[in-house]
Amino acid sequence: MEFLRSLKGRGLTGVKLMISDAHTGLKGAITRVFEPSWQRCRVPWMRNTLAHVSKGQHTVVAAAIRQAFDQPDRKNAGETWRHVAERVRSRRPKLADLLETSEHDVLA
Repeated sequence: MEFLRSLKGRGLTGVKLMISDAHTGLKGAITRVFEPSWQRCRVPWMRNTLAHVSKGQHTVVAAAIRQAFDQPDRKNAGETWRHVAERVRSRRPKLADLLETSEHDVLA
């Protein structure tokens, strides 16, 4: 939190979005110091997500999820995200659950 306060003290203002991993303490500090929208970083999220599928499926699953990131707006991104979750539900229910619970954080 001190690092964030030092940034603010040196004049950083107008922060509208901060992206980080989902560490609870970091999220809380970001919210207390800057009050921005928060988004979970896609890189560690994707690593954690791909742990739910075999290495041979990483490319296919990652490509399916990235379709949501390529959408022009939040509405279409959410629709694509939920469509991917439903497509994988029968074979990978834990992956589908993870997609559902993390949609808001990753697509903020």
